[in-house]
Amino acid sequence: LLMVRSFRNRSLSVSGCIAAGLVGLGTFSNDLVVFTVTLLVFFLASSKLTRFQSERKRAIEAHHVEGGQRDMWQVFSNGWTGTLLAVLSTYFFAGRATVPFYGDTSAPGEGALRRALLLAYVAHYACCNGDTWASELGTLHRAWPRLITTGRPVPSGTNGGVSSTGLLASLAGGTVIGLAANLALYLQALYRFTTTSELAMTYPSGTVGAFGVVLLAGVVGGLVGSLVDSLLGAVLQCSYVTSGGRVANRKTSSSDKWIAGHDILNNNQVNFISSLTMALAI
Repeated sequence: LLMVRSFRNRSLSVSGCIAAGLVGLGTFSNDLVVFTVTLLVFFLASSKLTRFQSERKRAIEAHHVEGGQRDMWQVFSNGWTGTLLAVLSTYFFAGRATVPFYGDTSAPGEGALRRALLLAYVAHYACCNGDTWASELGTLHRAWPRLITTGRPVPSGTNGGVSSTGLLASLAGGTVIGLAANLALYLQALYRFTTTSELAMTYPSGTVGAFGVVLLAGVVGGLVGSLVDSLLGAVLQCSYVTSGGRVANRKTSSSDKWIAGHDILNNNQVNFISSLTMALAI
């Protein structure tokens, strides 16, 4: 139903719907609801924000797609790493009644691996969400952003351009993912232990610490991931300004002027590398 609605709303193309179905199949099969909740929060929030200030984005971006319709490559670039982490967690820990960070009674080595997979998953989607929020809300910044490698002002929409508004947006995007993951983990643990007092009494020193660790993965994934994305974009993606003043990722006419970067990666590849980097780093 979600894919059908997304197709009708022009959030996903046909190939994007197929890719989203595969991502969902791999993710939703996990016993922990945190995997499902995190993915849904990212997808719904990013889909809504993509439509935000559409007129302004059309005016400054030559490659702007109406409605932000995503194809299979865009879906996989944002979802492949997360899906792999969810599938690995299912493969190794399917059927476990315990919840990571909240009363996980697994053996020390198993518990550490389970937590690592979960934190990597949260950091991955925090990076994706933070980058999306920075891109979509960064257009609200009144002044030109500055190129992350040199600090010089560049037109809005330039790959590698950063602004205070965009950085705050990426921080907020990552924080939302961290909070959503925490809520999902806590509620599933609470369901197992029946009452808050029982949960707190069973793990008196672990609840606050667990909340902080998962939230930190979201915050760092969102903010640092956005900076990694900007750095890759500034160096490994080309940006041009057209005669009409719009920013393009490739040169389409002799009048287009180069702004920054080298034509090595496209936007999907940058998104994939930056989110994978955050998953591995956390």
